[in-house]
Amino acid sequence: MPANNSKQPLDTDVISASKALEGGNAVLVDVRSPGEYAGGHAVGAISMPLDHVTTRAAELPKDRPVYVICQSGGRSQQAATALRSMGYENVTNVTGGTSAWKAAGLPTQRESATEAEMDCCFIVSAIKKLFRK
Repeated sequence: MPANNSKQPLDTDVISASKALEGGNAVLVDVRSPGEYAGGHAVGAISMPLDHVTTRAAELPKDRPVYVICQSGGRSQQAATALRSMGYENVTNVTGGTSAWKAAGLPTQRESATEAEMDCCFIVSAIKKLFRK
C-alpha cells in the first residue's frame, strides 16, 4: 500500500488488512483496553491501549505499514490520526474493528491478562465501588 501524504490515515476493511499482514512486513496494533485484548484479539496484534499510543509510539516501526484496530473502528481512527501527526506515514485504520474481524472468521486468540493488569483492574473496580456508596 502506498504511503499516505495527507494527515488523515487511510481506512481499510478487515479482509484487506488480514491480507496485508500475511507477508509479515506490516504491524497490527490493537488499541483496546488490556481486558478487551485479553478477551480475544487478532492473531499477532500488539496491545497498545489508546491512552498509551502517544507515549509508546516509539515502539512501532516508521518504515513498515502499521494497521490499527479496536472494537469497531472509533478508537483505532483516533490512534491512527495521532500516529500520523507523529510522523508515521503508512498508518491504516481497520474499519469495523475486532467485531468485523471475528465476524469474517479471521483468526483470533485469547490471552489471560498479566498480573499487573489484573491488579490495576481490581483497584479501579474497588475505587468505583467506594464512590457508588
